[in-house]
Amino acid sequence: MSESDTRVFESQLHGEPFQEWLKTLDLQVELFSSKEFDVFRSMELSNDSGSLLDFGCGNGSYSQALRRTFPQLKVLATDVNDQLLATFQDKLSSKPDEMITTAKWNTDDGEPPAGVHECTAAVLRLVLCCIENPVNCLTTLKNHLPKGSSIFIIEEDDGFFQADPDCPALWRVVEAWRDYRKQHGMAQHIGRTIPRLAHQAGLEVSGVKLLGHTNYDLYVER
Repeated sequence: MSESDTRVFESQLHGEPFQEWLKTLDLQVELFSSKEFDVFRSMELSNDSGSLLDFGCGNGSYSQALRRTFPQLKVLATDVNDQLLATFQDKLSSKPDEMITTAKWNTDDGEPPAGVHECTAAVLRLVLCCIENPVNCLTTLKNHLPKGSSIFIIEEDDGFFQADPDCPALWRVVEAWRDYRKQHGMAQHIGRTIPRLAHQAGLEVSGVKLLGHTNYDLYVER
């Protein structure tokens, strides 16, 4: 992820927009993480997995949810955005967790942070949609993670968004998120391309699962 490749993650949001973005990250984790962790379990992520790389950790909400779900798992959380990392570090200052380590990592900056070579799994959640060359990013991860590691990639695809016509509030949320993605140049249809991108990076795709977050899911989980 070079300086020219990075789009959203290095943008410096300030004041109210930044606080709203933090709320969005927290809400995504609250609504969706349990289903995603069920998929991780079905693909053999467990407390015995050792260390996990949360690549593009943002404000740390997902890393902390991973630790609550897999309490013996060590998490190395990396991001390129100093402001988001500082927010995460503030969280850890008020609620320390010796099983979480944070570090800044731009995958074009040379050697990765200490600990990456020990991670037997990595999570990229809504990361590839934000960079110009996701294949380069995946290739770098493949080269630095131990052989046999698992990489869990979670992305959205605009063509798969669903909402019941009788739920206009959710349609407004979907449209707002669609507009946000367009405004920040995020790839709208990257979800369907993940198997191809992974193959181009030299990765072996062991499984693909579609998580259909509909308005019904949101209602149940809320």
